[in-house]
Amino acid sequence: MTALTAFILCALALLVGCVFWLIRPLVWARPLASPSRQSLNTAIYQEELAKLKLDLSAGLVAAAAFEEAQTELMARYLQDTQAQDQDADTSFKPARSTQWVLVVLLPLSAVCIYLLLGQPMALVWNPESQSSASNNPEVTQADIERMVSALADKVAQDPSNLEGLAMLVRSYKALGRMQEAERAYDRSALHLQNNAAMLSDYADVAAANAQGVFTGKPQQLIDQALRLDPNDLMGLWLAGTAAFDAKQYPKALACWERLFKLLPPQSEDAKVIGQAIDRVKLQMGRSP
Repeated sequence: MTALTAFILCALALLVGCVFWLIRPLVWARPLASPSRQSLNTAIYQEELAKLKLDLSAGLVAAAAFEEAQTELMARYLQDTQAQDQDADTSFKPARSTQWVLVVLLPLSAVCIYLLLGQPMALVWNPESQSSASNNPEVTQADIERMVSALADKVAQDPSNLEGLAMLVRSYKALGRMQEAERAYDRSALHLQNNAAMLSDYADVAAANAQGVFTGKPQQLIDQALRLDPNDLMGLWLAGTAAFDAKQYPKALACWERLFKLLPPQSEDAKVIGQAIDRVKLQMGRSP
């Protein structure tokens, strides 16, 4: 069986299946129960409330702003659900003309559209064109650089856009441009004061640019992050690393043991932290 034959058979099968599912409600029509307006409103507002809670847990909104938005959302919900649902007759009588239009015109339209917009010759495998496509990826390094540059301009115009900032920093890290990642954090530093996770990542970037030295700016950022959230995972890891490098072994042990308790017991991260704890205990002359 050639590729063209296989394609035609598959296309016919898809067309037959599509036509069957489209005319089935017309041939075997029956009344359909429509959901009430109240149930739809409830689902919508539950989804919006879940998004608000996710933003709160991610630190994108303050607690006061969350409470205000939640109150406003509840007020809107109560107002919308005051209207009573009205019964509607959803039964209908199928039209024969509609059935024939679907059965005849849908396959013909699909074939015509494919002949006009498709590429039938693509079914014939061409080694040269296949090799050329593999050597010319759709997304080039220049495209990536342009996207990152556009994102950097957007964040520069609005330094309070922490979601865009996080995406920009991840992009810089992936490209190995750690200096630019730190400068991006520097420009938005005033807007990070209440975000422990981003402060810890800021400290990690600053320490990487300082060749792993935590003294000064990285240590200040770590301390600030842990004051906001004593259980911040990245903050505890960096605090323990900084203390270990400074030979402050009791402090390193305390940070890493606290971090170990917050991690899933059988996870890879827990294993790594467990090994770090053993190294600290050896330095302190204690048995792991």
